[in-house]
Amino acid sequence: MNGRRFLLATASLALGATAAVVAVEIGLRLFSLAPHAGIFTVNEEEFSRVPGLFAPGQQITDRRIPALPHAVRIDSFGYRGPDFPLSKKPGERRVLAVGDSFTFGDFVDDEETVPAQIEKQLSRACRQPVTVVNAGVGGTTITTHIEMLRRGWVTGPDVVVLNFTENDITDLKTDMWNQFAENRKAKSRFPLSVTYPVLRRSAIWHFALNLRGRFRAGTEPVIGVDSSGGDPGIELQALRAEYRRSFRGFVEEVRSRGRDLVLFAAPSHLTTGGMIEDAHSKWLEEIATESGVELVNLLHVFRASGLPVDSLYLLPHDGHASPRGNALAGRAVAAQLVERGFCEGAVR
Repeated sequence: MNGRRFLLATASLALGATAAVVAVEIGLRLFSLAPHAGIFTVNEEEFSRVPGLFAPGQQITDRRIPALPHAVRIDSFGYRGPDFPLSKKPGERRVLAVGDSFTFGDFVDDEETVPAQIEKQLSRACRQPVTVVNAGVGGTTITTHIEMLRRGWVTGPDVVVLNFTENDITDLKTDMWNQFAENRKAKSRFPLSVTYPVLRRSAIWHFALNLRGRFRAGTEPVIGVDSSGGDPGIELQALRAEYRRSFRGFVEEVRSRGRDLVLFAAPSHLTTGGMIEDAHSKWLEEIATESGVELVNLLHVFRASGLPVDSLYLLPHDGHASPRGNALAGRAVAAQLVERGFCEGAVR
């Protein structure tokens, strides 16, 4: 009898827990508190056969921010954007765009990302076919960018475009590349290998991810010029030195393949609007100059446009660049590539 009561109690608890989970899931979806779909990264098997970091073949409408729904497509190589053949067409020119969420294009449609805008401008300027590969991965910095560069050589780029954003310095405190590796291993092993395909399509899972992201963002200090007007702090100097070393390694990797590199700097809306000091431009110009790399500073481009900050960024909902801001960025980077001879017989 005791055994029967125990089984009944256990079954009752299990049913109650299941009902509670279902109720939470329905509530999150009903009140749009969390999306039930999101772009997910590769598992171990996919990582071994595609150069990108996202599981190939995904196509969703991302609703993480209900006010900013946007279409995201992941191609057969694990990159964002439409499919393209690995082998080039006769005369085709290719660009590998590497960076963080500014390159990936958070909260804008596929054709509104910076790489897509670069391709649009180059296709107008060049007589040859042009493909720009979007190898951007949100939340990453130079240590992951160099890994994406090495994996991206298989796409046959003629030029590499690297994106720097202001948080690339503080992001060096977290080794995202190793975290991606741990994530791949975890979801490729039992029990996640069985449960993850279901979890990733649930609102509860995405709600938990959003909470974690907000917690990390809220606990991350803003590192810049000392508020008293003094020199940057010791931590900032150390992180800048680490970025500089990694940047040199990135440049060496590009040049070892006989390719050209263009660096573009994407300012935050706070910097563009003059709400905080531009703490990185001069330093970034120094490391670009010492490596002989062209720098396109979008702070100058954005301010010269005369457009208000809330037109250049997705304010008030998010601080990433808007389609208009991305179009300006794409035009500026494409113009630099054309000036450096990317096209043979450019259309003027």
